[in-house]
Amino acid sequence: MSFRGLLWLFCCALAIPAACGPDPKPPAPCPVQQDFDVVIKAESGDLPADTVVVLISGSGREEYRLGETNDLEVLFCEATDGGGGSTDTGGASGSGGFGGASGAGGARAGRGVPALLCQLWTQGPATLEISAEGYVDHREELELEPGKCKVEAEIELVHGDGGA
Repeated sequence: MSFRGLLWLFCCALAIPAACGPDPKPPAPCPVQQDFDVVIKAESGDLPADTVVVLISGSGREEYRLGETNDLEVLFCEATDGGGGSTDTGGASGSGGFGGASGAGGARAGRGVPALLCQLWTQGPATLEISAEGYVDHREELELEPGKCKVEAEIELVHGDGGA
């Protein structure tokens, strides 16, 4: 083999490992936290006191009812002002540990609340079904996003016949 041929093989041998480079660093693990933060609002005014949020996920089905004691495992809702701040409703606002002890669910004397902030601890995709008197039933499919530890969503209920 000629000198040029050897030089060519030597250069190719050096170029191959350099082209691969080091493996990219794996993403940092997510802290232990909810998978979804969902704000639920009505297009005008408070959510009705009969608002129901149903979560369907790999762990089963859970139902949150505004104004009732809710003992849930992966769906935790509390009354909020719609901008992320908790409202003072004069009672417990959570369901099973988020925003207080289980209790009144944030409804105020038969009235609704400005909005709900719901945390979903699903460890995978989820479906939310929301119903309230005077509003069109809403169904929302939620998916985890690669590279994100928590997905945030906002749902606004629209006036209508409420599915009747």
